[in-house]
Amino acid sequence: MLYTLALALAAVILAATAAGWQDPVLYWNRLMASGQERWIVGVLALAVALVGLRALIGMLGTREPEQTLVQSTPAGEVYISLSAVEHMVARTGRQVRGIREVRPRVRAAPTGVAVRVEAMVNPDVSVPQVTAELQEKVRRQIEELVGVQVLEVKVLVESVLRERTRVR
Repeated sequence: MLYTLALALAAVILAATAAGWQDPVLYWNRLMASGQERWIVGVLALAVALVGLRALIGMLGTREPEQTLVQSTPAGEVYISLSAVEHMVARTGRQVRGIREVRPRVRAAPTGVAVRVEAMVNPDVSVPQVTAELQEKVRRQIEELVGVQVLEVKVLVESVLRERTRVR
C-alpha cells in the first residue's frame, strides 16, 4: 500500500513538473525545455498515476470469495466455497471411466448451483454414455455430500485424447 501511495505521489509530482512546476526537480530543466518532451513525461506520469490508483483501489476493495449457503441450523449458518465444490466435481469427474481431465466451473444461483464441466475423454469410449454418467455422478455427489440442489450440469467435451504410450 505504501509503495502504491509513493508511486502515485511521484506520478503527481512528475505530472506537475511536466505542467511547468520545476522547483523540486532542477536537473529536469533541460529535459523539460521542449514541449514535446513535456507531453511525453506528462502522459507517462498520468499513466503511472492511474496504474497506482487502480492498484490502490483494487487492494482496498477486496471482497470475500463467493459462497453458497448450504443450510441454516440453530447453531448458525453453514457455507461452502464454490472452489470447494469445484474441487469435488473435479475429483468426481476423474473417477468416471473414460474421462481423462475435467475443468469445472460452479455458479451459485438463488435455488442451488449450476455446474459447467469441460472434459477431455479417451477415444475408445462412447461420448454420450460417458458424459451422461459424468452428469449423473456430479449431480448426485453435490446433492448428497453438500446438500445443495444442482440445477444443471452442462458438459463440454473439449477434446478426445489418444492413449499415452509408455516407453520402456
